[in-house]
Order: sequence, then C-alpha cells, then structure tokens
Amino acid sequence: MSLVGMTWAALIAIPLMGIAAYITGGVQFSARLQMLQAGLIVGVMTIAFLYSPMADQPTSYMTSDFPVTGSVLLYWLAFLLPILTSCGVTAYHCAVSLFLVRRGLLARALGALFCAAAVGILYCTHKGIDLFLQYSGIDNAYSHNAKAISLVLVLAALAFAALAAGIYAGAPLPQRLQRYRLLRKYGRDWLTARANTPVVVLDRSHELKYTRWACWAAARTPTAAFHLQVELADASDLAPKQPVTAIATQ
Repeated sequence: MSLVGMTWAALIAIPLMGIAAYITGGVQFSARLQMLQAGLIVGVMTIAFLYSPMADQPTSYMTSDFPVTGSVLLYWLAFLLPILTSCGVTAYHCAVSLFLVRRGLLARALGALFCAAAVGILYCTHKGIDLFLQYSGIDNAYSHNAKAISLVLVLAALAFAALAAGIYAGAPLPQRLQRYRLLRKYGRDWLTARANTPVVVLDRSHELKYTRWACWAAARTPTAAFHLQVELADASDLAPKQPVTAIATQ
C-alpha cells in the first residue's frame, strides 16, 4: 500500500501539468506523452521500492520506520522529482499568465493554482531537508516536527488546488445552464426548422439529438445555442406569411 499510495500521489503530477498548460495556453501534452510519463514514474518507483528495505516490512510512516540509507533516498527521489517538476512548471505558467490576467475569475483561479504549486514546491523542499537531516544523523526540533509540517503542507496544497478547481469549474456553470435551458426549450423547433428550411443551416456538421444528455453536452460551448438562435430567426423570416383577407360586411 505504501508503493501504491505514493505512486498515485506522484502520478498526480501529470494531470496537474496538463491542466496548467491547458488553462494558461502553454505547451499541450499529448495523451501518448502522458502515458509514457506515467509508465516511467510507475516503473522507476517500483524498481526503487523493491530495491529498498521497505518492500519487506509494512510501515505507517517511512521516514520514521526506516533509517534513511541510499536505497531509501533513491525511492524518495523517484517520488519527489515528478511532483517538484510538475509544481515548478505549473507555478511558472501561472506566474507568467498572472502578469497578463491581473483581475477577474481567471486571475483568482490562476492565483489559487499558483499557491497550490508553490506549496507543493515547499513540501518537496521540506521533505528533502528532512531526509538530509536523517541521512546525516542530525536530530533537532525541525526533524521532530517534520511529520506535522508535511501534513500541514499537503493539506494546504490540496485546499488551494480545490479552490482553483472550484473557481475555474464554477465560473462557466451559470452560462452553461442558460444555454442548456435554451436548447431544451427550443430544440425541437430548431430541429424542425433545420429539416423544413435547409437553406438556414449554418453548419451541416453540427447536429443535435434532442435528449437531456445531448443538450447538456452541446451546452458546453456557445456554438449550438448560437446556431439555434440564428437559424430559428432566419427560418422565421423565410416562413410564408399568412395572407390577410378583408372581411366584407353586409
């Protein structure tokens, strides 16, 4: 469980970099590259774990239950390097973007993500200092409180990451709900207008099935709602007008 838990923690580094690059417009990581990175992390951590004495004995806290030897340091290095690299890349992208986006919801989301990455860097630095002190045989107040410091830093990083995710995910939600209601209310009329008046169709490749899930998926971007409004208006203008007949009175 020590290997599995720490490996999952290290693998979080990959989507963290991907999310930061996506939000800030940085270099995008392909699925193939992410899979290669994940395989490398899992492979290196597994080999380092099996090479260390930790593979033969269960533990509740590795830096307390095992003396920090070369093999233990190698395992911690395999764990900390992906997290440190990911947090560094994320903090860099967010800092550069914050110089351009200084206010608003996006700036707050970037700020929270930057704080999460900065705390992650602090955690890796703290863990490196703790391991160095144990490897050197130095026993002081810092090493005595290392476990509590690690817990505080991990919880702080998770809190900032949750805040960033909440801001980024919650900001477009009202607009998406509005588009969803529009598609559900006028979707049938829109599809009928498209079938009866093909000349108004802006994009033949854009199709919609009138189901709740399809409307919710289409509401993710403004494209479907925009097409609906424009094409319905055009179809209404092209619809034949009813003749007005005068009523003769005797």
